[in-house]
Amino acid sequence: MADKKLYEKMVNEAVGAAKSVLGVIREHRGGKFSLTHCKPYVDAVNAMKPIEGQSKEVFDLHVQSVNAHYEILCSLTDYIRPEDDPFVEHYQTPPILEILYEEDPEFKKSMDKFIDAIAENKALIGREAARRYGGMYGPTCVVDFAMSVGSVPNVVNRILTGLDIPDDHKKTILAAKSWGMNTSYGIGAAFRAAVEEGKTLAEA
Repeated sequence: MADKKLYEKMVNEAVGAAKSVLGVIREHRGGKFSLTHCKPYVDAVNAMKPIEGQSKEVFDLHVQSVNAHYEILCSLTDYIRPEDDPFVEHYQTPPILEILYEEDPEFKKSMDKFIDAIAENKALIGREAARRYGGMYGPTCVVDFAMSVGSVPNVVNRILTGLDIPDDHKKTILAAKSWGMNTSYGIGAAFRAAVEEGKTLAEA
């Protein structure tokens, strides 16, 4: 019974957040986007409260993050053009990594090792790309924050596991592909696009 209550709560919260966004889209589709149009979504998030079996810390992270984004952006401007897409969080990660390189040269060395390891793990990456394209994992999300099967963090973590670099550096690299995404890319996207364009599997 407790599980049913929890599942119903999770579904209601997700649907409520989705409806808040759809309502704004219906009302303002084709018009000028204002940051205050996000308020219904912020309100939906603020209504999310943990119950037994859920972590208060996780809810705090999500709720406070959404409110901080909304309040800070509203204090800066009232409108974001499509050309202003660099405001999106994943485009903020590369410059932050550049700062970390300057602050900790050893971290830069660890990142270089990780980059080299990507090339050395072509078999792993190719296998995961093929599995996703073939539907082995079922529905997957391109914005894959968790280390679920078929996700970018999952593959990144598997590559990092065998690397001889400090654990803190591994965690930082993982964080750069979680809430602080470094691109909009999901693993297998280039492979899928190449196949759909008519290239052979070998070429893709």
